[in-house]
Amino acid sequence: MTYKKIRNIFISIVVILSIVIVMLIPLPYYVEFPGAAKPVSNYIKVEQPTHQSGKTNEYLLVYVRVGRMTPLTYIMSKFEPQSQIIPAKKIVGNYSDDDKNNFDHYQMENSYETAKYVALTAAKRPVELQTKGLYVARIIPESKFKDKLKFGDVITEINGHKFTNLDDYLKSFAKMKIGDPITVTYLRDKKEYTATAKAIELRDNKTTQAGLGINFINKLQVVSKEKITADLNSLSGPSAGMIMALDIYNQLKPNAFKKQRIIGGTGTLNLDGTIGPIGGVDKKVVSCAKAKAEIFFVPEIKYSQQKMSNYEEAVKVVKQRNLKIKVVPVKNFQDVIEYLQNN
Repeated sequence: MTYKKIRNIFISIVVILSIVIVMLIPLPYYVEFPGAAKPVSNYIKVEQPTHQSGKTNEYLLVYVRVGRMTPLTYIMSKFEPQSQIIPAKKIVGNYSDDDKNNFDHYQMENSYETAKYVALTAAKRPVELQTKGLYVARIIPESKFKDKLKFGDVITEINGHKFTNLDDYLKSFAKMKIGDPITVTYLRDKKEYTATAKAIELRDNKTTQAGLGINFINKLQVVSKEKITADLNSLSGPSAGMIMALDIYNQLKPNAFKKQRIIGGTGTLNLDGTIGPIGGVDKKVVSCAKAKAEIFFVPEIKYSQQKMSNYEEAVKVVKQRNLKIKVVPVKNFQDVIEYLQNN
């Protein structure tokens, strides 16, 4: 092989590698695509006596595929009508990518506990709801704990007192004064630690009170005799609450519905059974239709800042793309049960 040929091959390799590297450079944006729709039963199991077995629907948990945008994914987005490019700051805020992923996974865990509670309650099975601690979601710059605690810690005690819920925590600060020393016990990576700092002044419109300067979310745990297990390590976010509850309910009551169908759905779930709006519904309905779902349950509620409700947005995409799926709006979990019983 001549020197000229070797040089040309080397130059070609360098050019190809350079193109590959450039195409994979992360940009300060995220890009969303329709993801997949997978059976909830792949992730959640309800152990039932043999004599209670029966037919159940197949419920699809659907998610949006999201990741840092690169020149390559930017080009790919031009071939998918439901793709969306979003500034990174709007997705992760002031958090790192790892913190955002951890928070999304925590939301999934809490959503699962809520789904269990709502499903067990609807199935009239004994159930108890406990708060196992307070999850640190945000620490303001003025907090004296900003160098002691971090995003993702779970506070289990404050000044030696265990809290049963977030309201109890908030009430406790009515008795505290600005500058009082506060000792918290918290879990980090399953290990227990303590930290002490002073309460700071917190202003909320017309009121002033002492506090930690930390935003919390309840860490929930459901206690029940029913043997319900889940593997959620690959999932994140709160939007599967409603469909997880429906799958658990149908596993608890195998013959609750006359027809056996493939059913998709999305929506956050509150402890009282109300279903809240989510993002990416235009992508999720596409994924469910591709998975041959007959029905797609979506939240009916619309917040004032939203241009369209999740239902309106999903119907629009179904018409635009001529999808073979029925979009059903629901306000609460009982609406879902009654629809499947009557249709």
